[in-house]
Amino acid sequence: MPRDTPPPVIANIEAEQALLGALLLNNEVLDRIGFVTPEHFYEPVHGRIFTQARDWVQAGKLASPVTLKPVLADDEGLQELGGTDYLARLAGATISIISARDYAETVMELYSRREVITAAENAHHRGRLRRDRRRLPGDRAPRRRPRRDPR
Repeated sequence: MPRDTPPPVIANIEAEQALLGALLLNNEVLDRIGFVTPEHFYEPVHGRIFTQARDWVQAGKLASPVTLKPVLADDEGLQELGGTDYLARLAGATISIISARDYAETVMELYSRREVITAAENAHHRGRLRRDRRRLPGDRAPRRRPRRDPR
């Protein structure tokens, strides 16, 4: 792959949307997806929506497009996606809450892949930095130790 080509996106936005929609339709979904955290979402605004919904459910409040609307109304990322109407679209586009755990597992798996790729890229970068520090421009070639005469 040429260096100019951006790497493929390791995410499934539709799975994130379906998961959030299921949660907004039925807050009991949170019991089945408790292993998910906001960091697992590729789309940052999805992580923030999840955080608000999770926090409200854990506080014993209803988390729905209607109840979260005033809390998320000023979120710039949400505004870029259509504002608080996006919350209603998430819930309205949800086909089934039964598949919420599958959506959550997909979101988690893709997060794990992104983390592995990030770790590999960081290791590669650190290796290049170490190599570059050993041999700076203008440095002479490393000296070789004279060999001992085996006699």
